[in-house]
Amino acid sequence: MRDTKKILRHAIFNALDGQITYNSVAVPVVDEKIRNSAPSDLFIVLSTQSESPVERNSSSFNTQSSIDIDIVQKTGTEVSKDGIDDVYEDMLEIIFPSISTLGLTVPSGFQFQEGFRESASTFLVQDTPTQSVLVSRVRLTFIIVQQ
Repeated sequence: MRDTKKILRHAIFNALDGQITYNSVAVPVVDEKIRNSAPSDLFIVLSTQSESPVERNSSSFNTQSSIDIDIVQKTGTEVSKDGIDDVYEDMLEIIFPSISTLGLTVPSGFQFQEGFRESASTFLVQDTPTQSVLVSRVRLTFIIVQQ
């Protein structure tokens, strides 16, 4: 049995990296944190992950693996959720291109059997006279089969 968190994180990173733009600017995808001096005020963070075994059959290891994806936007004094909402929609279209298809590539020996959006929320992290930080967090969950 192998840990599926890294497999899931890399599949999502590879699917999203360089594929989303907002106002003609590429939206960076980062694994956990971005420097304060980053050139973009809008970015995607691959955040908290969890996994648990799923008993499906005796011929494979099955895991339910989840990842929280944060879409973060730093803004000036004007606060709008439009930017993070647009990036969120683009992200979902890449990962779930149709009802029966996943837009993720997995390594040999593994199969993403099922994927779904478990939850989503938007919240204000910081609001000062000079900066607001908005976050849209989505939890995606997949059943990963190791053959």
